Amino acid sequence: METSNETQKSRALKTHLELLQHCFTCSGPPQCSSLNCHRMKDIFNHFKSCKISIRNGCKVCRRFFALLSMHARKCSVRVTERCPIPYCDPKRERNQLLKQQKQLMDDRRRQAQNDHYRANRAEGKNME
Repeated sequence: METSNETQKSRALKTHLELLQHCFTCSGPPQCSSLNCHRMKDIFNHFKSCKISIRNGCKVCRRFFALLSMHARKCSVRVTERCPIPYCDPKRERNQLLKQQKQLMDDRRRQAQNDHYRANRAEGKNME
């Protein structure tokens, strides 16, 4: 069962993902008066121009990149179409590649286990 703290975090994450989606599909002021939308655009501008970057420990960039990564994992835009959120398409392609590589590794491991099992089974029959 989720605690209230986990529920709050889950709601906050969902809200941030929705805001991210809104931010990159909205034309901004004067049509959009959302202060949070403007803040998210400011964070994105920081992310693009940050001198510290994720690798060197910028917490703002790290959190924004995590949000982009979560969006990419859950993105509902077809693979054949472009997502309006920056970095989503390359991130989804990378996730897909990693998933395929993992599947191939699992298939090879499974095949090796099956071969080992068959070899041991064949040895048992030869000894009889």
